[in-house]
Amino acid sequence: MVKKIRFYYLFSVTIIKKQWKMALVLGITFSVLVSLIVFFFPYFYKNFYHNGKGFIKQTYIEALVGQPTTFNPLFSRMESEKEINSLVFRGLTKIAPSGSVVGDLAAKIELKSNTEYIFHLKKDVLWHDGKKFDADDVIYTINLSQNALYDSVIATTFKDVQIKKIDDYTISFKLKESFSPFLTATTIGIIPKHIPLSKYRPIGTGEFQFVDSDKGSVTLESNNLKVKFKFYPSLTIAETALKLGEVHAITGYELQESNLKDWKNFTTYQVTLPLRMVSLFLNTRDEILKEKGLRQALAYSIQKEHIAKNILGNSGKTAVNSFAGVDFLGINDTERYSYNPEKAKQLLLNLGWKEQDTYLFKEGKKLSLTITTLSDSDSLSTAKLIQKNWRSIGIDVEINIVSGIELKEQIVPNKIFTVLLSSQFLNSDPDQYVLWHTTQANSANITGISSPKLDKLLEDGRKSADPEVRREKYQEFSRLLADESPAVFLYYPRFVWICSKRVKNISLNGFLEPQDRFLNSDKWSIENPLF
Repeated sequence: MVKKIRFYYLFSVTIIKKQWKMALVLGITFSVLVSLIVFFFPYFYKNFYHNGKGFIKQTYIEALVGQPTTFNPLFSRMESEKEINSLVFRGLTKIAPSGSVVGDLAAKIELKSNTEYIFHLKKDVLWHDGKKFDADDVIYTINLSQNALYDSVIATTFKDVQIKKIDDYTISFKLKESFSPFLTATTIGIIPKHIPLSKYRPIGTGEFQFVDSDKGSVTLESNNLKVKFKFYPSLTIAETALKLGEVHAITGYELQESNLKDWKNFTTYQVTLPLRMVSLFLNTRDEILKEKGLRQALAYSIQKEHIAKNILGNSGKTAVNSFAGVDFLGINDTERYSYNPEKAKQLLLNLGWKEQDTYLFKEGKKLSLTITTLSDSDSLSTAKLIQKNWRSIGIDVEINIVSGIELKEQIVPNKIFTVLLSSQFLNSDPDQYVLWHTTQANSANITGISSPKLDKLLEDGRKSADPEVRREKYQEFSRLLADESPAVFLYYPRFVWICSKRVKNISLNGFLEPQDRFLNSDKWSIENPLF
């Protein structure tokens, strides 16, 4: 072995002595190449990796709380499912930043009558597997949603709707009766007919296509970007993943209390969610809260502006009615119950309540209320501020903290509360029949409010296609609902997104829903994308 090493060493020395000029040239050439590579590597990296246009796409990784169970928009109910599916699938329509409904897979929409809509479909749309999108896919999707064997999220809306194919790119929807918010239902993602449910794969027409998934993550891909969502059982564990560098970003309602916002290598984005509202729901079936005057007193004694500023900062937006924060009909309202604790106290005294040892009593019974809410920091902070407001006028207030599962499966369905502090999803259309109509008292009308006048306005508002008529109906509805005071509408919550500063060119223009953080993802660039 030693002899071999010595032989090769002497052989190399001999060659170099005889061919020293060539060795020198090769050495210089090698040095120049190394120098060029070092010099031009940043440019190469930026153009081929950093921008995701070359050999390897940039990869963005985000933590989501909760494990999705379906990637089919017809059956998506979890927040994480809806967000992911909205990136993969497109609907016939979508909601514009103004709150109005505009075409998406539909190039043009005709209102043939108050009960018939004609959709002209786009002809240049392909499914992610290369198949052509056409009218048959729409009919297949709607028929599935109407099938009683499946529990579709749009089953009720499309229950009595007749869908007909006019040609390959034209369809009609015939409604049993006039229903002005119908177009908002057509935002549901369309799924392909050529992939039956028995062999279902999430093939869509959206900007992102489904790549793969496992128990812990799902990966999507666009022309510019790979997005990997990693699932965690709790926000605390997801925050830890962010700190450890497992993910680029995290979203959640509790994040404003996290020390992550103070980290220099992260940016905290905050924007109002106009299609959600935090409200205080008053159970009108309760012996105390069935009195309208008492409900009005409760509304007068809440410092809404102070609460919104405390929870959301200076950008917080308070609610003045039950409608979404985007209003394409132009329903103008002012605050009916501006903070007035003196007036609130007088209303209670007029109802026969008498002050005794800082609390109010009637017929020997103390005025006591319990606020039921979740344990997240925003809800708990809001509940404590309301508790302070109500105690200041003589009401004994306790706070009952429950889990999300308990709220969803027990508290709300069975109306086991006196006062409920909760957020609520809203439609951009002002139709709120399911939330306040008497017939919905055993479902979404959780306050149990019953008013023939409110019922009539809600019925008329969803039957007319005339914007002026609808505006008039909902303006009057808003006024009467405020008078009944079954709820106190507090503020529109915020979306909080903590993201690594390595993700550049983020813009939240046109934001309505959490998934809209990806609206300009085609312009993102990520430093060190092989995260």
